[in-house]
Amino acid sequence: MVIKQTGAITTGVTTVTAAAGDNIDGSSTFAITQPNESLVLRRGNNTTDWHIAARYATDPISVTTASSGSLASSSQVVELTNTGDVTFTLPAASAVTQGRLLTLKQTGGIGTGDTTTVSPAGSDTIDGANSSVFINNQYDTLVMQRTSTTAWRIISRYSSALIETGSSTANIGAEVDVYEASSSSSTSITLTLPGLAALRPGRTVQIQQTGALTTGVTTIAANSGDTIEGQASVDFTKQWDKITLQKGSSSTAWRIVSRYSEGRSTRTVSGSTTLTSKDDVVYVTGAATITLPGVSSSGIGEGKEFTIVNSPSSTTLNTIIINTSSANTIAHNYASGEIMLRRQGESISLIARSTTDWAILAWPKSPKRLTSISAATDLSGSSNGDKDAEIIIGTNGSTVTITLPTTTVMAGHQYTVRAAGAGDLTLDPAGAVQVDGSSTKTVSTGTSATVVYDGSVWRTID
Repeated sequence: MVIKQTGAITTGVTTVTAAAGDNIDGSSTFAITQPNESLVLRRGNNTTDWHIAARYATDPISVTTASSGSLASSSQVVELTNTGDVTFTLPAASAVTQGRLLTLKQTGGIGTGDTTTVSPAGSDTIDGANSSVFINNQYDTLVMQRTSTTAWRIISRYSSALIETGSSTANIGAEVDVYEASSSSSTSITLTLPGLAALRPGRTVQIQQTGALTTGVTTIAANSGDTIEGQASVDFTKQWDKITLQKGSSSTAWRIVSRYSEGRSTRTVSGSTTLTSKDDVVYVTGAATITLPGVSSSGIGEGKEFTIVNSPSSTTLNTIIINTSSANTIAHNYASGEIMLRRQGESISLIARSTTDWAILAWPKSPKRLTSISAATDLSGSSNGDKDAEIIIGTNGSTVTITLPTTTVMAGHQYTVRAAGAGDLTLDPAGAVQVDGSSTKTVSTGTSATVVYDGSVWRTID
């Protein structure tokens, strides 16, 4: 079926209406708005469907202007002439023909900090969300298409980013694309993200620290009820730190699309301390207990890394004990206080991999640590740091037992045992764990053996 508009149309509309119960590409009507416009309809497979097979118009589409308010259902290209904060409401999708394109062009010069808000009518949606989109700059363009009786889709969009700058605590507006934090030195501020419920899926915001920080921290906080990949906030501690966040399918969780930090900070301590989000690499020059912050603490979150280095200021070796917060653990069966750095230059790198767990990225331990025993020794206790040794020299005068750990060391841990005294050494794994298929193993005086824990039993490898 071909329908052609031969009469001249100025402001009028020719409405093509489907018979009762039928539809034209999902709509009950279709509007012809231009002279000489042609519409070709084809009956679909369904007995109630007409499909638009072709459409042709010789005259240019109509261009109108608006400075505020609701847009007419006949709108095709609208030049937005406002210069301040204004909200435009789209025509109800149910009042517009299927497939109709609507182009909005911001011709008015928007003032600094002002925004043009484009909102759907009633419960209609834009790209699946009943929320507004924003035009931030003069000559920005937004093209949308009516796709159902309740929905608009964004077909194309041209926009230069809206950039805001601030040096004090502030709320980031829903229309902001890029926020530059210019706070510096020891100033600490909090930037609160817009609530996700008011944003459409795919909305992104980028935040960058442009001010040079020394002891100050810029905290990026989720709005009440929202999270940033499970955390309440993330921290910037260095100039040029940057994060890009996006609203995904969740209406309460921001995704981290990318994150960048300029180098790794270093700090030297001589005694016990609790690490903070500003720490990256910590050199410890004295005996100390280093406590990891809670993974869910402000500014930490999954992916945060710490490197701790035993760096004594003299040749006297110090013991560095790594503690965790009460709610956290260190992977590979290490509990709080069970990791110790006893050698000069020994280091450990840890990464937060969940809301309660730290994983070991690297723990180089060279040269090997040696310990001597002359009496029965239980290495299975969490308070016995000798379990971290790799070489055990027995100087005992009679047979003694060494209890091997099973739950406080990770798979791959090895001991090389040398019976250098007059007595034998009996290796006895804790609990019901076996060594080489037996409950114990004897290292006779004058001999040695190397055993490795495979995660379930001990085995001799040399």
